[in-house]
Amino acid sequence: MQLCQLGSLLGSDCSGVCPTCAASACNEGLTGDGTCKCLRGYWGANCDEVCPGGLDNPCSGHGTCRQSDGACVCDSDPSTTGVFSGAECAGCDPFWVSPFCNISCPTGGGEVCSGRGTCDTGVCFDCQPRYDDTSSIACGDA
Repeated sequence: MQLCQLGSLLGSDCSGVCPTCAASACNEGLTGDGTCKCLRGYWGANCDEVCPGGLDNPCSGHGTCRQSDGACVCDSDPSTTGVFSGAECAGCDPFWVSPFCNISCPTGGGEVCSGRGTCDTGVCFDCQPRYDDTSSIACGDA
């Protein structure tokens, strides 16, 4: 990155001035555009807002805080990060269980355990027929 003589200036002729970036650095220099690049845990145009989950654990450690609106984008890879959900990525996606949200639940008809039971450790329990069942459908079978 090429720098202008004085810090916080930007543009091809160094006539632009960076905004005040609270918890970040300004994209300055000859090719800079004046945007703030937020540090972990902050969001907003000037990086002056705190992400959900707080500075110590943004997005509960299971997602990325979007700089544009502060929304958490939750991790969703069962083989590496787990599949989390919620505004702060604090819980497992309903189709995944375990402390690491990496064990899938049996599904049927787009519902966990075919909407007939609960999933624990990837197995359906307490399966009950639904009022609209017209045939014998096993819990978690399509």
